Amino acid sequence: LADNLGLMTKQIREQLAREAETRQFQSFVRLSAVLTHDLKNAIEALSLTVGNMEQHFDNREFRADAMKSLTGCTDKLRALVARLSNPVATLSGEHKRPQPVDLVPILRRVISMTAEPASGRHEIKIELPGTLFALVDPERIEKVVENLIINAREAMMKERGTLSIVAGTTAEGKPFFSVSDSGEGMSQRFIAERLFHPFATTKKRGVGLGLYTCREVVVANGGSITVTSELGVGTTFTVTLVPAIGSQNHDE
Repeated sequence: LADNLGLMTKQIREQLAREAETRQFQSFVRLSAVLTHDLKNAIEALSLTVGNMEQHFDNREFRADAMKSLTGCTDKLRALVARLSNPVATLSGEHKRPQPVDLVPILRRVISMTAEPASGRHEIKIELPGTLFALVDPERIEKVVENLIINAREAMMKERGTLSIVAGTTAEGKPFFSVSDSGEGMSQRFIAERLFHPFATTKKRGVGLGLYTCREVVVANGGSITVTSELGVGTTFTVTLVPAIGSQNHDE
């Protein structure tokens, strides 16, 4: 019995060690995928700005906007390096405590970096209030906006389309913003069975973590994200958040 018990204990220890190694490897794979996705978004913004330089560099306003975009992309790349330097925090999934934040400056900043550079190819429609306060982690909600806009642009790669960013308050007084495209759309089956799941994507090139991460961030901030889509017509993602008590939204 003692020999059998010792053998069983040894086997259990070896099994636990293998499982620990497997979890570490899975964590590494997840970290790599998430950082690759964020790096792709930063490079996409840089690519848009650089691609428009030859045509618009003589325009003083373009140069000013380009400097803002390049500065923003540089900050994002620095943040990525910081996350690589602290992988434990990156993998922990911890979210900062939500705080009252005006969403409008965040929306305008992301729009200037990811939407407006595409105005030569697509029609850009923007409807924003003067202010729109919500309880959020500003850094992570900015990534949600960025990801939704980039997804909308990529959905219209084949032909010229319309990209719309709208923000305001719902009938219940909750702050929201939506991003719409006139791209290929998604099937109801894909939406029901795969959308918002990790590694699910309709793109030929992509890791399928963007929308999954968006939903995780929005839910962690007490909000919700919904989608309406029709094949051949387009898609709209709507994020509804918790209002910041005591802050003045534009309708008020």
